[in-house]
Amino acid sequence: MAKAKGYTNDEVYQIGQEHRAIIWLILLQFLSFPMTQLAPLLERSSGMPLLALPLALAPFFINIVSLFFVYRLAAALKNSPWLYLLLGLIPCISLISLLILSSRAQAALKSHGVSVGLMGASRSDLERLVDDEGRDA
Repeated sequence: MAKAKGYTNDEVYQIGQEHRAIIWLILLQFLSFPMTQLAPLLERSSGMPLLALPLALAPFFINIVSLFFVYRLAAALKNSPWLYLLLGLIPCISLISLLILSSRAQAALKSHGVSVGLMGASRSDLERLVDDEGRDA
């Protein structure tokens, strides 16, 4: 099995975990957008601003958490994590940088023999990498 240059099995495991987290957070961002549109309606109809506030702030907090995982994924890929963190703050550029980071993570995972699906790396393949690293030591 061909291995990616410069990545140990533990590093590839870390890349897989961070890549999965990023994908789930992107999905949460897509799901939270309709909630922000419902927040003003809830505030006007029910008069309950305390219910509308968490719905309005959900995308902001999801974005903060996703920036944390973007930094960790870029660091695991041995790219410049601070650059990706700064690019993550710019609205349209953040999506492009996220796609670039995701494609680099997929390439690193596939070169290690890890199958990558719609929601990221296969857990069984990642666990196999950790088991192989333990046997080699």
